[in-house]
Amino acid sequence: MNKDDNAPFVSCIITTHNRSKLLQRAIDSVLKQEYTNIELIIVDDNSSDDTADVVAQFKDDRITYLRNKENLGLSAARNIGVKSSSGKFIAFLDDDDEWYPHKTSKQMEAFRNTKFKNTGLVYTWMQFKTGTELLHELSPVASGPLFKYAIDDQPISAGSTWMIAKKVFEGEVAFDEEIPRGVDGDFVRQVSLKFDIDFVPEVLVNYYVEHQHSRMTNNSNDGVKKAILGQEITLRKFEKEISQFPRQESSLLAITAYDYAKIGNHKKAVSYFSKAIRTSVFSLNIYKNLVKMVMLIIGLKNES
Repeated sequence: MNKDDNAPFVSCIITTHNRSKLLQRAIDSVLKQEYTNIELIIVDDNSSDDTADVVAQFKDDRITYLRNKENLGLSAARNIGVKSSSGKFIAFLDDDDEWYPHKTSKQMEAFRNTKFKNTGLVYTWMQFKTGTELLHELSPVASGPLFKYAIDDQPISAGSTWMIAKKVFEGEVAFDEEIPRGVDGDFVRQVSLKFDIDFVPEVLVNYYVEHQHSRMTNNSNDGVKKAILGQEITLRKFEKEISQFPRQESSLLAITAYDYAKIGNHKKAVSYFSKAIRTSVFSLNIYKNLVKMVMLIIGLKNES
């Protein structure tokens, strides 16, 4: 579709770790983009499988392969990709996801036609799949200045759907390498403090679940502890900004309280619920999480 050398250059970044069997599909989906003025940066986060051999099978001079000497995690790998990029726009793809061929061209069109004055990120809709089976579609319509809505929720689609203007990274915005879970949500908060967000109202990404490799988001005890750490970092990191939105702040406090209850730390759970109520008694999410916590404690609901 696009053969104009004057068209904006797009850097596509795939981060990967020990998922060589899934990686080929992701690479294929980038190289088959209708918008051809791209580079593909693959950041191998110190894989111990045959990832390097899989990448070597692709004979395309648009590919740059970087291998970390140690496993640094998703945020660090993405930041390395950004620092190595040459594009005016940057798009991320997880190694177990897949782009539709016209994703890049649709997002470039959205950046050109956006109604906002300072758009920094454009996302698309996505669908959840297991193999060829469609589970459900995620089609948010949030746009504009979204910080308020990103405090206690993830109002847009996941990272594999994003395209980001390079100017976003020219300030202090980066993926937080201290957060073990909730990386995408933290990044959206950072972006939405300074830039508008827009979207393409079309499914352009397949998000695969239930393969043999684990996703970062899970409800295991360790997964919940990582979620709590991420929430507590959010409360400290954006303390001043969050305080302007007491209902959303109290909602996040209540979510943290419930997560503490899930791992059996009832003292912390009560403390966070108390903070939530003091912050705003009008947040419905307080009472939803309080009911869930009571049910959990008395054994009416089994949470893993």
